[in-house]
Amino acid sequence: MAPADKRISADALATLAQAWQDARADNLSAIGSHSVEGEVALSLKGAAAPVRFQIYKDADSLVLARPDLGLQYQLDPGLRATLLLQPTVAPPG
Repeated sequence: MAPADKRISADALATLAQAWQDARADNLSAIGSHSVEGEVALSLKGAAAPVRFQIYKDADSLVLARPDLGLQYQLDPGLRATLLLQPTVAPPG
């Protein structure tokens, strides 16, 4: 996770990484016209550059797009909280 946050446990980061590994698209299509909400970059072991996804604003699902491939992936909207939100930071003390 960048920037690194020492308050987030290794277990929380492992859970986040596993969620990305387990994520599956419900639909794959050519990139449509959506407003971009943000971006996610995933660094893969052995890859020269991170894989970048644009996060599209969509009320009904989680849509991640790969502009470099011209594709968008439609995922279950329930995955938004799992894949895009940072792990909970434990309060100090």
